[in-house]
Amino acid sequence: MEKYNGKRDHETSTKRIFSLITAIMCAVITCACAVYIALNAQTPQNTDIITPAQTPEPMPNASPNGTDEANPGATDDGGIYRKTTIVIDGEPAATLVSEEAAQTLLDDIRAHYMMISMTDNASIANNVELIPADGAAECITSDEAFALLTSENTRLRVECSITHTEREIIPFETKTSNDERLLRGTRIIETVGRTGVRLTVTNRVYVNGILDESAGSTTKKELIEPIDEVIRIGTLKQKDGEPGKNEGEKGRSKGDLTFIAPVKGSIKRNFGRLNGGFNYGLDYLAQEGGEVKASCGGTVVLCMMRGGYGLTVEIDHGNGFLTRYAHLKDITVSVGDTVEQGQVIGYVGSTGNAERAMLRFELRIDGVAYNPRYYLEQA
Repeated sequence: MEKYNGKRDHETSTKRIFSLITAIMCAVITCACAVYIALNAQTPQNTDIITPAQTPEPMPNASPNGTDEANPGATDDGGIYRKTTIVIDGEPAATLVSEEAAQTLLDDIRAHYMMISMTDNASIANNVELIPADGAAECITSDEAFALLTSENTRLRVECSITHTEREIIPFETKTSNDERLLRGTRIIETVGRTGVRLTVTNRVYVNGILDESAGSTTKKELIEPIDEVIRIGTLKQKDGEPGKNEGEKGRSKGDLTFIAPVKGSIKRNFGRLNGGFNYGLDYLAQEGGEVKASCGGTVVLCMMRGGYGLTVEIDHGNGFLTRYAHLKDITVSVGDTVEQGQVIGYVGSTGNAERAMLRFELRIDGVAYNPRYYLEQA
């Protein structure tokens, strides 16, 4: 028989009680975990509490651009999209899933024709209405509606207009009138001409991308009116000076100088009035190529083409006297040459403004022209 030991029995009882408590606690924790897992499995992931008043209305299966691509024939369920029919001139043309889709379609069609016509404006010429459709109406996609409303048989008319502006210069006319009070050859500009400016505005109309010849227009407006030039032309017959009349005053004495006729020929025009102006010498009619001689001895100071005088020679005779020989065909002297009276210095021609072969002979004293008749030995 085993002997009783009180201390050992007490320790054994204590261990048994502790083990029992531990087992009970483990069981409680295990049950709690099982309950937590079960509760989480039954609770929705969205932890927001939704009351019946906050429950959102169901949305139709519509695409972002407003067309129900998955089910174009879906009926109106009272959501934000409402089937809309595009009515053109009173006739239904196409039904889309929403008014927004219908309006977007019309905008796309306008943009399409603006790109074709290369303009920045377009308008629909028809009477177009967007009318809510009933729930049984069959919808089509935006692509199908676009193809239908831009086809050759479409009733939709989209008009695009292009305006072209052009400026045009208008030339002025020149009008002349005869005036018997003016000497022949005289021209007076009474009114100075001025060009005008015309503005032409052309408007072209394209219907569905095709030019409509009957709808265009062209307007012209003169911004600046041209002013015609008016010229008066004299018809009064010209009168030459006559020998012994209006031949000017005689200059100072020639001293020892003597002057002879420079060429063989007749005097056609005298010193004095001529064609409304003044002739500063004597004009000899002579044979083309005839010899021209120095009227007086001296030094050649000029040989050149001189405007209306043509080929010209000038001889300085000293004491302020100088003679001029114009309209020459050719010359035989050079600047600086000393010539004797009667020496050939050139040949008769028609250079400058001469109308025929002739010689202009002038005599100047201190730069002032005097009538050579007063100084020639034989005029």
